[in-house]
Amino acid sequence: MVAAPRAAAGGASLPGKVLYRVGRAVVAVLLRTFARVEIQGAASVPRQGPLLVIANHVSYFDPMLLAIAVPRPLAFLAKEELFHPAPWGWALRAAGIIPVRRGHVDRQALAAAEDVLRQGGALAIFPEGRRSGDARLQAGEPGAGLLALRSAAPVLPVALLGTERLGRPGVWMRRPRLVARCGAVWQPRGAARAGSAAYRCVTDEMMTRLAALMPAARRGYYADGRPARASAGATGHEQ
Repeated sequence: MVAAPRAAAGGASLPGKVLYRVGRAVVAVLLRTFARVEIQGAASVPRQGPLLVIANHVSYFDPMLLAIAVPRPLAFLAKEELFHPAPWGWALRAAGIIPVRRGHVDRQALAAAEDVLRQGGALAIFPEGRRSGDARLQAGEPGAGLLALRSAAPVLPVALLGTERLGRPGVWMRRPRLVARCGAVWQPRGAARAGSAAYRCVTDEMMTRLAALMPAARRGYYADGRPARASAGATGHEQ
């Protein structure tokens, strides 16, 4: 098997960073040609230093819109099934995409994700762990809170709106409106080895902040901030 190029700071190899930028540019042209793309709040996104980007997930197009919205290279966690066949998997790994085995505690993926943040890179995750079938927020996985506390990285919530319509027949002919809304950067506080209850608290706080960027009808599990009230022990501050 051919090895992927050696990784550089931020999670991707140097050729992979070029691959990412070229792919991002192509995606930006295509999406802006066939849709009305609106990016909100990107000016406040930190350009340097570790950054954990979280977003809702309803469509295969979400990573593309998220990559356009955040004005710096992103590494992504993605399900392992996307890395086959092998040549495609090699390209994904070269660009800094990290495979995750769903349904398992994937310590290798967690270590790779922490390494991206430790090197000062930006990492994007979808804390729900899977696409939402009704476009409403599902409960976030406690692994998101674990990663936030273990990395001590600031968290940027980004709400992706409009991508849930992209699978409908003929929608591209009408140039659908796609919105990526970047929120305030937040720094979770807590001990890295605090335990599962603390990880759940931080995840709920992360997701509640994400929900606040979305229309009320889309907030789902986090409507009215209920998990945030249950997670009163979670602390943090906005940067």
